[in-house]
Amino acid sequence: MRTLRHLVLPLLFCIPAIVAAQSNQPTLEARLINKPLYLRGLWRNDNLRFDGLGRLTTPSETTSFTLAGMDVTRVYLQGDGLIMEGRRVGLELEQQDARTRVPIQVNGADEPIRIEITLAPGADYNHALSAIFVEDLASLVPTLPDYWQVYATNNFLAPGNQRPLHSEASEKMLDKPINKGGKESITKPTLARSVAPEITPAATNLRYKASVIISLIVEKEGVPTHLQLLRPAGLGLDEQAIAAVQKYIFRPATQKGKPVPVDLNVVVDFNGGNR
Repeated sequence: MRTLRHLVLPLLFCIPAIVAAQSNQPTLEARLINKPLYLRGLWRNDNLRFDGLGRLTTPSETTSFTLAGMDVTRVYLQGDGLIMEGRRVGLELEQQDARTRVPIQVNGADEPIRIEITLAPGADYNHALSAIFVEDLASLVPTLPDYWQVYATNNFLAPGNQRPLHSEASEKMLDKPINKGGKESITKPTLARSVAPEITPAATNLRYKASVIISLIVEKEGVPTHLQLLRPAGLGLDEQAIAAVQKYIFRPATQKGKPVPVDLNVVVDFNGGNR
């Protein structure tokens, strides 16, 4: 009998922990509604389904993190699933140190988004929700493309995580400064061919007017490399600006008549209309 008592007591102590782990309507609403959520996987589709581990089970393209926000307005448990409904949200970065969440518009109305997680009734949804959403931009930094890394590290992470614009190796190969004067002055590179960037539907519908500033290195061959966002705009425009500038061709900088690599800042304007 003593042995049986020792077996029963640990099981009794486990029961409150199991109950506490279960998700219910009030706790889910408190976690999701009125929170600044972003899709960790940067999914583009507006009807998404996930399994109990937070793995996507329906096809979806990806998008910029500046188009991957969500405002959850309704949460409900239905059978073996959790359903979240709300609106897709974009991120504007047009002003220094300013980040503004704005509803994405489609045909003059907020773009709806619906997410479903399939899991056994009464189960805990917290693990899946943590795999699907983040509530802060800092959590996205490690997964962002290279051209975002300097800006995102310096602006989304805590102070002390600053990154230089160019690596030490890149800095060493550059010939600086441009046009200092004297016999060894360097002539600036000039643009030989540009490509017009595409504007995103989100920016068009919001009549968003902004500029993107990109830092790059113009190589001796006149091609741009080491692109980094100096001042992004958001709403997916930064990716479009990068895609366009990658196709630019320059007449390279020269020193003593020979081409040399130099750093350069390029401004890409998006005239989405007056706001």
